[in-house]
Amino acid sequence: MSQVPPHRARWWSVVVMTAGFLLSPLTWWNDIFINLPLAIALAWPLRWLWPGLFEAGVAAAFVLTNVLGLWLMHVGARGLVKKPATPAPHHLMRDVLLGVLYAVVVGVLVRSGLLPLPGP
Repeated sequence: MSQVPPHRARWWSVVVMTAGFLLSPLTWWNDIFINLPLAIALAWPLRWLWPGLFEAGVAAAFVLTNVLGLWLMHVGARGLVKKPATPAPHHLMRDVLLGVLYAVVVGVLVRSGLLPLPGP
């Protein structure tokens, strides 16, 4: 298998990082225009299977889109900093666990009142 040319790998890393930024909680406008519609679309099948789980499915999918955004930013940034290499399966698991850990920490900070939510 041939190696990906460095300029193409950098371009792909920028694309991945941009997609991650659009999904991440680092933008104030992405929730209403990107994450919430995606969360509703992902939870929509639950409405037919288990109607009572639709709201929980939207909440879970919303958190997952934010975690996915942070993970994509991490992968894209890593691709810009390091030379391209084939990722090992344990790297994916580590990245996913770090994203989930980040979401849990932010959730705990919000619930405890140490990290106030923006808005009125």
